[in-house]
Amino acid sequence: LVVRAVRIAVSDAPAPAFAMMEREDREAVALARLARLPEDRVAAEVGVGVREVRLRMLRGLRALAATPAVSRG
Repeated sequence: LVVRAVRIAVSDAPAPAFAMMEREDREAVALARLARLPEDRVAAEVGVGVREVRLRMLRGLRALAATPAVSRG
């Protein structure tokens, strides 16, 4: 239930911090950080390998860090 809710939330109406990420990256970051899923479970949920999940999370977190409003805290 939590996984489904997180996936819907970041897909339909992402919070500003998630909105600048690509959809795939946003979903991986949200499932790992908000739903607290381990990388292998995120991979199973989205249908990719763990390596791809790690790449998506890296891209998403870099996008987040590059956002001035977020990086200034």
